[in-house]
Amino acid sequence: MRLSSMLRNKSRPESLDTTASCDIHIDITEEFISVNGMKFSIPCHKDELKSIFGEWMFSMDNITGTSLRYIYIWHEIGIVAYSKDDENVNCVLIQFYPSEKKKAINLPKKVFGGSVTVNGESWITLFKEEKYLRIERIRMPLKLVHYGNFTLCMSGDTKHKKSIKSLGINQKTTLGLGGK
Repeated sequence: MRLSSMLRNKSRPESLDTTASCDIHIDITEEFISVNGMKFSIPCHKDELKSIFGEWMFSMDNITGTSLRYIYIWHEIGIVAYSKDDENVNCVLIQFYPSEKKKAINLPKKVFGGSVTVNGESWITLFKEEKYLRIERIRMPLKLVHYGNFTLCMSGDTKHKKSIKSLGINQKTTLGLGGK
């Protein structure tokens, strides 16, 4: 069953409903990502994500200022996928906090309302272990960690849960980061 069909209906007006209410559990292991038991890895073909999350609600190409040229957004579940070639997805972004830019077209309209774990434990724990952490400063703090076949990228601060903006799951990069 596609995850888009698992969304619960709410009676609140959409303008007040910014958290996607869904029964989605994402678990990241060293080899693959499991979404309610359906496994995939990164990179993956965009149709593989379509079979898991359902039809994306928005897509665009030629994103300026980035090497990722194509974007696929599942507004109702708070997930975005990025691709360089309109076929293979290189990054999946889970949005936890609404964008400060009210008209950001490259982010979902709702934030993720499911759960995310790494090998069954809270994913935030991985970012609190300094030996797996390197902080890069761009516009906001980014924390990167290698974990198995992936590089996980968190924007925000683990000390203040409400300031965690998103978690990106990327193909493992060649950066000199520590990790498992």
